[in-house]
This record gives sequence, structure tokens and C-alpha cells, in this order.
Amino acid sequence: GVIGGWNYTSNGWMDSITVGNGLPSDVVEDVVAVGNDIYMATPAGVFVWDASTNTGQTMTTADGLMGQSSWGLVKVTSSTGSVSILVSHDGRGSERPGVSIIDASSQQVTSTHRFDPFEHRDGIGRRLLGPPHRHGCRPPHALERHQRRF
Repeated sequence: GVIGGWNYTSNGWMDSITVGNGLPSDVVEDVVAVGNDIYMATPAGVFVWDASTNTGQTMTTADGLMGQSSWGLVKVTSSTGSVSILVSHDGRGSERPGVSIIDASSQQVTSTHRFDPFEHRDGIGRRLLGPPHRHGCRPPHALERHQRRF
């Protein structure tokens, strides 16, 4: 996996970003730019490349991310002009799916949000909706039955 960039000033390719110079994984799921910083979602964390210094760092759960494996990135600008990066976590392996929010100016995680599956650990979802069909899907009528009971 390689991330390459075109330099419009010099009209040529810039040095590629690879595992050899810091990218934590050959797989890059999503890319978002904020000023000189380029955020990359990977299965091994969020890699932040500073295009002005050609250096990068990987943000992981040790930095406050909710999960290591990240899938998507969304840049959000508030009414005051502050920029946040929303990182979606895919719940790969033993991790749970959710979202981490990074303040782009400090590159610090400001909050995390976990998504819980509908079925509770005590099995109440299974009792209300019935067993899932093949591949874990529930029939549409099961939700209708659940809504009518209350």
C-alpha cells in the first residue's frame, strides 16, 4: 500500500507515504486533509502525516481512540471554525464498533462513542424478536411484532 501525492507547485509527484516511512499498515481505508495534515484511517490506527515536514505519527487506543481499527474519516468544521475529525471504528476482532472524535488543532481525542448491539447480554433481544435467521439477520416482521407489543 502506498499513498502518493501530486505537487502542483513543482508539477511532479511527491515522495510516497509507505510502511517503510511510517504508515502503520498496507491498507488505507479513508483519507482526509486538514491544512498540512493528512489523516489516514487504517486497521492499525489513524496515521497523521504532516506534509510540511514529511513526518507522521500513528494514533491508537494508547492515544485515546476507542478502537485500533479505523474505517472512515469525516472532517467537521464548527460555527466557530474549529475542526474535528470523526473516526469510525469497525469493531474488527475483539473491538466494538463506534466513533472517536479528534480535535484537529491539538490532535487529541476529545470523546468516544460506542455502539451497542440491539441484543442485550441477558438475551432480552432474542426473547422479544425471536432467533436470527441465517447470517444473523432478523426477519422484518420480528421488529413489527416487537413494536406492537408495547
